[in-house]
Amino acid sequence: MVASEESSQTDGDATPWTGGALRGTAGDALLRAALLGDSEEDELETDADTVSLLSTEDSNEEQWSDDPAPHAGRELRNKKIHPEETLAPHDIDPTLIIATFKYQLPDGSGWYIQQDTIPEQRPSSDEDKFQLSDRIFLPDLDEAKVPRKYKTKRSNDEPKWINTGAYSWERTSGDNHEVWDATFVFRRFNARTHKYEHCYFAEKKMENIDPNNKAWVYAYNKWLDQINRRSNAEYQQKKSREHWTATEISAMYDGLNAYIRTNGIDAFHRMSNADLQTIVDGINTAGNKNRGLDALRGQINSAHERKNASIAYLRENGPALASYIEEGGEVSQEERFPEYAIPLEEYPE
Repeated sequence: MVASEESSQTDGDATPWTGGALRGTAGDALLRAALLGDSEEDELETDADTVSLLSTEDSNEEQWSDDPAPHAGRELRNKKIHPEETLAPHDIDPTLIIATFKYQLPDGSGWYIQQDTIPEQRPSSDEDKFQLSDRIFLPDLDEAKVPRKYKTKRSNDEPKWINTGAYSWERTSGDNHEVWDATFVFRRFNARTHKYEHCYFAEKKMENIDPNNKAWVYAYNKWLDQINRRSNAEYQQKKSREHWTATEISAMYDGLNAYIRTNGIDAFHRMSNADLQTIVDGINTAGNKNRGLDALRGQINSAHERKNASIAYLRENGPALASYIEEGGEVSQEERFPEYAIPLEEYPE
């Protein structure tokens, strides 16, 4: 994928963009196989104004010809959905389409241009890999999120994102270096047929882009989560009818307290799926529900000073505390293995 900002007066160079893999319920490997087949992916070099495209080495040589663009003029089965986008055939791979989204910025300063390689519609396939209701997204929704913040060792200072391009940011802390590119156009496809179903455009999110601003990051990442939820009717129905009860919250606190009491407060951020499942089992037994790991992770990740305050504190400070202990820092047994890391007064009445 390529995203760039084009001046209204002169043509600017496109900013390189590293796109995520297609996303679906069967995992990245299956999605790559569904979209491109099982053969190895080769990167094709194109001119400076286009994106590097993925194709496959097809064993059927009859599909290929001496024509450098044998499929350039074919009629597309997938059709454009948004008025700001154009779809063009991939020159040499009939299973792919080049999608370009060009949007004039509201202040008239130029254009936002995002180019993606998307799948062409096909007969229904991979019934053994995908359910009829499965969907895939391009670019990948989770990879497009602003990465979670992290603290430096023995410090509450968070490394800041530095703007390195029109829609690109980087941050560095010690040996950790991250790059994040803002993406504002996403497309949804049927996993079996690759039919293009919907285009999501975050026009309002383009205002005052700032990955260092908590409010902006929350709104942007929440928008991506909403895309996923609203494409999965079963998940949306479950979320809409099940709110956490006081009994379930108390059971969650009990489970977390028991884990920390045994393993230490510094082990909170290293909880495995098995550790979390033990807590989920206790929650479901107490509340007579059937919640999964994602429900518990959601409670932990969404905690703040007015909701599950102690969990928020553990989540934010656990890594720094663990590093402090690993480096020989002194912590009393009572502090490291508290009876109630989440105090009883925080339990719901």
